[in-house]
Amino acid sequence: MKSLLSPLIKFLSSISYRAKFMLIGVIAITYTSFLVYQSYSAHNQSIQFSQKELDGAKLLPNLKELLLETQKLRGTTAVFLGGNTQVAGKISVLSNSTKEKLKVVKNEINISPIKGLESLVSGIENQLKNINTSATTMSAKKAFSDYTSVVQKELDLIVLVGDNSNLILDPDLDSFYMMDAVINKLPQIFEATGKVRGLGTLALAKGSIEKHQELKLLQLMSVDYYNYHALEGGFGSAYTANKSIKDRLDSLKVSLGEKLKQFDNSSVNYASKARGMDSLEYFQKGTGVIDTANTLYNKALGELTTLLQIRVDKLQKKENMLIIEAVAFATFLFAFFVAFYHSVSGTVNSVVSQLKEIEENKDLSKDIMIDTKDEL
Repeated sequence: MKSLLSPLIKFLSSISYRAKFMLIGVIAITYTSFLVYQSYSAHNQSIQFSQKELDGAKLLPNLKELLLETQKLRGTTAVFLGGNTQVAGKISVLSNSTKEKLKVVKNEINISPIKGLESLVSGIENQLKNINTSATTMSAKKAFSDYTSVVQKELDLIVLVGDNSNLILDPDLDSFYMMDAVINKLPQIFEATGKVRGLGTLALAKGSIEKHQELKLLQLMSVDYYNYHALEGGFGSAYTANKSIKDRLDSLKVSLGEKLKQFDNSSVNYASKARGMDSLEYFQKGTGVIDTANTLYNKALGELTTLLQIRVDKLQKKENMLIIEAVAFATFLFAFFVAFYHSVSGTVNSVVSQLKEIEENKDLSKDIMIDTKDEL
């Protein structure tokens, strides 16, 4: 071992004890600084990760409003093309409203730190503009299909926000399932219910429905039920992780399930027989389901935003404490090192001074006096 360390021993033997102390101090400070930097970087990365999630969540309210408004425009256009001309004025209002909501979304995305959304927004804007100029002159099937294509892009945009903002990678059970509700499950319930509402309204307005359309209604209802049951499972996991969420969300979730069941059970009957309900009345029933889902969406998004903000605040507090602890430790280490240096150097200087005095006086009988137990 000694032979392996001999170059280091030789080097240390060639420098003064003051240089040795300085070298030890530099090594200790460098290593301590490295450990503090590593810990600080890990905390900072966690803060940035969660802050990016929070930035993504802030885009969701207006994206959701754009989605719902486009669905209303699609359904109202279906009513008009089915023969109910009373809604012509409402189409114009919804068309302008959709345009304004898209403008708000576009402005938010332009200033948002979440990137990679612009091209999809431009595609929605162009497609919506083209459809709005000619929707009332199309066939009902064509208009419904074209608006559905826009709605699908809006759903894709919501999912892309989740992907590009880290929301889809959320590490905590409670916030993860709130994210899943507002990114995946509830938007799909909006769309499946919106399609049922649109197709059923069209059938009632026309007074007839084709067999393949009736089958499509059944398929869409199964999509509703699938997403609702998946939502229930996710909320159950969130409740396990954070029991307080149940008190704020569970009654709304149950209400949504009941309204979905009532609307879906009546949809095939009303649409297939094309009687028993005015098309606008049926449209409003579907809107009632979506409104309940919308209320649940807002509550779940509020929970998500609150959980993310609490996490960011806790991480920032930990980061601040880390800085304070690092400064305190560095101060202690410096003070200890200086005191240690002076305790040794004082003794050495005392011994040197007394040896010089013995040499000058040539008095070898004099003892060297030291007041320390330091073996060095």
